[in-house]
Amino acid sequence: MTDPTANPHPNTATSEPHPIRVDWTETALWPGQLGLTLAPGRKGLSADGRTRHDRDLLADLTRLRREHHAQTLVSLLEDDEARRHGLQDYDEHADALGLDVLHHPVPGADVPRNPALYAETVDEIMNRLLNGETVVAHGLSGLGRAGTLAACLLVQAGMAPGDAVKHVRQARPGATMTDAQVRYVDTFGE
Repeated sequence: MTDPTANPHPNTATSEPHPIRVDWTETALWPGQLGLTLAPGRKGLSADGRTRHDRDLLADLTRLRREHHAQTLVSLLEDDEARRHGLQDYDEHADALGLDVLHHPVPGADVPRNPALYAETVDEIMNRLLNGETVVAHGLSGLGRAGTLAACLLVQAGMAPGDAVKHVRQARPGATMTDAQVRYVDTFGE
């Protein structure tokens, strides 16, 4: 297996010239804010192989906290995936910045394995949003797993599943939930 942090690449995304971006799912369904982003501190090649990420974890987390006013981060990465992409010190850095972290690992480009446990996580996030918190969720790229989570939150708040998926895709350009993820949103909460 190759080291995802090795070898220079012509299209390298770092934290300085490419500050971490948050796309907000604007809605009146809760007083808090829900944002989607890529994994802070991400290292390695993008899925299409066109971009090498060499982000600085502390710089990304600091920007999320100070500039985007994040209070809670939701990581949907699996443990081995987080290690593979250079996020070993994620929880320690987040804690030092006063960020609360919720972990709910979901396999890449897939759906939650335990729907009941996932529903509990959605409830916890919803409580935070209803209390006015700023929550930022991510998988690796912030498109599939994070988009699925955002759509499930919108469904729980009363939006129709198809409208929720559409809303997320408008909020996060490039959000590409798989067919299985869209079906998961369709049946969430039944």
